Amino acid sequence: MRENPSPLKSALFRRELLITVLSAALLIAAGILCPKDTKLSPFLVLTVYLIPYAVAGFNILLSALEQLLSGKFLRDELLIVLATVGMIAVGLYPEAAATMIIFRFVDGLLRCCRRAYSRHPKSDGASRRRLPNSMCSALASPSRAELKLGRIVRVVSPVLAVCGILIAVIPSVIDGMWSDWVPRGAILLLSAAVCSLSSSVELCFSGGIMYALHCGAAVGTHSALEDISNISTLVLDKTGTVTEGSFTVTHVEPVGISAKDLLTLAAAAEGDLDHPVADALRRACPKLPSRKLIKNVRELPGRGMEATVCGRHVLMGNAALMDTHGIAVPKVKSESTIIHLAADGRYGGYIVIDDRIRKGAKTAVRALNSLGVDNTVMLTGDSEGTGATLGYALGANDVISELLPEEKAIAVKELCRNRSAGLVAFVGDDVRDFKALDAADVSIAMGVGNGEHMRTAYLLDDDISRLPLTVFAAKRSCSTAKQNTVLSLSVRVLTAALAGFGVIGVWFSVAAIGSSALICALNALRCSRGDS
Repeated sequence: MRENPSPLKSALFRRELLITVLSAALLIAAGILCPKDTKLSPFLVLTVYLIPYAVAGFNILLSALEQLLSGKFLRDELLIVLATVGMIAVGLYPEAAATMIIFRFVDGLLRCCRRAYSRHPKSDGASRRRLPNSMCSALASPSRAELKLGRIVRVVSPVLAVCGILIAVIPSVIDGMWSDWVPRGAILLLSAAVCSLSSSVELCFSGGIMYALHCGAAVGTHSALEDISNISTLVLDKTGTVTEGSFTVTHVEPVGISAKDLLTLAAAAEGDLDHPVADALRRACPKLPSRKLIKNVRELPGRGMEATVCGRHVLMGNAALMDTHGIAVPKVKSESTIIHLAADGRYGGYIVIDDRIRKGAKTAVRALNSLGVDNTVMLTGDSEGTGATLGYALGANDVISELLPEEKAIAVKELCRNRSAGLVAFVGDDVRDFKALDAADVSIAMGVGNGEHMRTAYLLDDDISRLPLTVFAAKRSCSTAKQNTVLSLSVRVLTAALAGFGVIGVWFSVAAIGSSALICALNALRCSRGDS
């Protein structure tokens, strides 16, 4: 796992903190030198308060000038500058400087977070494994929450900004009370500066992606993280996902031939097939016949193998294969994989191969259930009895057995069509199960994948126990984004309404808006950390 980046440890954050502290100290010094009843000249008082204002707002002032020249009138920096200039115009120097300091710190914190999360890593750090090319643009696709917030901001921000300007100008022209109406308009302009809210929501998802990567899962985009948070049904492929995929021969039951001959025929019938079952049989067989004596090797997908070994016609596979050729097999009760063998049309016995459940798989299923993933389905090509036994041990709600490889994708599609199943996620190998992954609403590949298909997420260590942490990160990011949206919009709209009617003053309004912006920024930062 890679090191989780901490924006609070960056040089940029230390610089922003230093500027904030320095500006605050200068503001306190200005308040001491120029109290309200000071006899100093107004120009000198303005100059003293402009020092902390300029130190804190230098970058904001430059950005506001660029936005003004480019016609971007609803950006945070320009709205903040207009609001604080209005305060200065009516003699509210301390309030203007404090406003600039607060928003400078919030903006700096958001920039630190954005810099830490902006580049999706191309390797997982410790082992330097390359991630799929599809992961290089991790932040390209916004979540539905971000898109919805964008639509709200496009309405709320202009309304508050226009109302602020109208309240500041029109009543002041009528009654001449500029010192009364301008501060109210300034508060509405500050309330209209909601770009920081959009940034904090964006950073909730960016931080969630970083935390998921720290936990061993690479998530593609913000929208992908949101999809993971909404998973209702989890579909797991058995071999290599639920189980270790490392088979071992645990029992041999010959009928009419020796155990040695049974193993030899079975291992030879696998030919040079690169498959965990074939590897297990070859390891158990003491000596294979010459390759010249092994002919006509043919794989029967989902059923077994057919070959000619030492002149004998060999069938090796599950009970369905034997039944197809009219060969009776005994009923074997076992949670392990059973391989039957027949030679020249006569039953020769069966071999028991064990594929153990992955360490942490049972715990992962229980953890996912506690996170709201209500339904777990296991897909397997094993017999119904074997699949049911393994599914029960795993804690799955349902098991679909005796599936051919291409039938797994059909099973996933059927689950996706079932509306009661909710959002369906499939976890499997990106090579063997790519059709089933393509069919799912949420596709989660074991390992880094082959880079040919875009996946929702990749479990980098082939470890199913990483999935609950990823779902937790996704749910926390979505809930935090909702909290930020509700908190910030509520505070800004309420503050704008109360300030517009003169119920609250500038100090209270600035404190409320600034505090909500800071809380949202810190809340977004929490998404990249392990604390809940």
